[in-house]
Amino acid sequence: MKFYISIIAGVIIIRADLLIVNHFRGEAETGVYAVASQVAALLMLLPAVIAMLLFPRVASDPDPRAEFALRVTRNASVLNVLICVSLARHRSCCPWFMALGSRIQQFNS
Repeated sequence: MKFYISIIAGVIIIRADLLIVNHFRGEAETGVYAVASQVAALLMLLPAVIAMLLFPRVASDPDPRAEFALRVTRNASVLNVLICVSLARHRSCCPWFMALGSRIQQFNS
């Protein structure tokens, strides 16, 4: 039973931002915020995957300067920044965002 309580508490903590946005801004803006937060979560997934793949090699590598890790981190950071800038600057590259936003607006009207 304690295990289930911790799972429920974890879900509430992770998604508490949606409850707060819904309370202060309403359902329509909460829907837009939910989509945006999911996209942000996907963008944070790339560095996490790279870190998990990189960790065994870095941990076993005796290189004190960690040149390989620095190079991979630098390249991953540049890639992530390019993806973020592309999404922010060219919304037309993601037409499904626009379609989803219009569906949310139709649902709330």
